[in-house]
Amino acid sequence: MVKLHSFGVTLDTSEQATIKAALIHWRNLDRRPEELTYLAGNCGEVALLEADELDQLIEKVSTPI
Repeated sequence: MVKLHSFGVTLDTSEQATIKAALIHWRNLDRRPEELTYLAGNCGEVALLEADELDQLIEKVSTPI
């Protein structure tokens, strides 16, 4: 998988919290909408993140820059 070291986005506290909330919601869904699953897999190019990988991503976006 290609790793992005920076994607040039600066988030304020509200934006950061919204992304965190969205990731937690996504992780906890029993049934995910097909179109969002497709996007989360980069249009079918990559496997979806597992729960532990989502936890790691949640930690990343929760850490102040």
